[in-house]
Amino acid sequence: MVMNTLLDTVRAPMGTARLLEGHSTLQRARDANLTCEQIRTVFPDVADCADEAILGFVEIGHRLITGDARFKGKAFTAPNSPASADPSPAF
Repeated sequence: MVMNTLLDTVRAPMGTARLLEGHSTLQRARDANLTCEQIRTVFPDVADCADEAILGFVEIGHRLITGDARFKGKAFTAPNSPASADPSPAF
């Protein structure tokens, strides 16, 4: 799983940067008490997103950035692979 994540980052560094930029921008908008309707008006890229999608992206992004959540991807690891032997808890 770690290798896939690294490959995704190398293949699409701008995607990684845009992900962080998008979260940071929407988080600041929420911190400034903008409603989802106002966010859709200010940022046309999310004009077609429901409130739940905007709020979910901000919430999950916040948890990932603060370390409160971590998705290790064990559900997608073959049972006999070395990654499946990782004893650390998934968050």
